Amino acid sequence: MACLFAAAIQCNPGPRPGVVLLDFWATWCAPYRASGPALADLAGRFGSNDVAVVGISADEDEQAWRRYIGVHAVRRLEVRDGGGEVADRFNVNGRPTFVLLDREGRVRWKQTGWTLFSYLVLRYRVGKLITEPGETPPSLIEHLISLL
Repeated sequence: MACLFAAAIQCNPGPRPGVVLLDFWATWCAPYRASGPALADLAGRFGSNDVAVVGISADEDEQAWRRYIGVHAVRRLEVRDGGGEVADRFNVNGRPTFVLLDREGRVRWKQTGWTLFSYLVLRYRVGKLITEPGETPPSLIEHLISLL
């Protein structure tokens, strides 16, 4: 799994994205189902050159995982971490958990759980990392006010 994971992030042909969002999920996770459309929107909003969303499933049943991806037409890089090796490396203890990596592969933000507010915070965090070190993004409060 570690080689597959490393290859997916570091050896993927084409330009490397600015930031990587790791989405630790599972087919049995109800909050993940709520976050799925928002994550697809996030990837579309920023583009593949700026952000890559990588799904890392905790499912032990490979067939259930493959069925879910097929039925829900998941359009992102997906890996299955049934043994929890990758989740352990990022200290993931719940689902869904989101880990945002900067251009250097450093963890810059982590959140477990999903609410409607989560998407706004995630969008702000991704936008902030994409603009580093150039243009200064607005503060979180300024960003939220601009959405009203």
